[in-house]
Amino acid sequence: FGVDAAFSYKYNQHLGMCNNDGIVISSGFMTSHVIP
Repeated sequence: FGVDAAFSYKYNQHLGMCNNDGIVISSGFMTSHVIP
């Protein structure tokens, strides 16, 4: 299990669409995540 936004960020980073540094903001129905 994991935070979908973190997996998406890592995948897009692998494709060259994201830098090494960034912030992931994921809001859902029950929870919100902010991952620096």
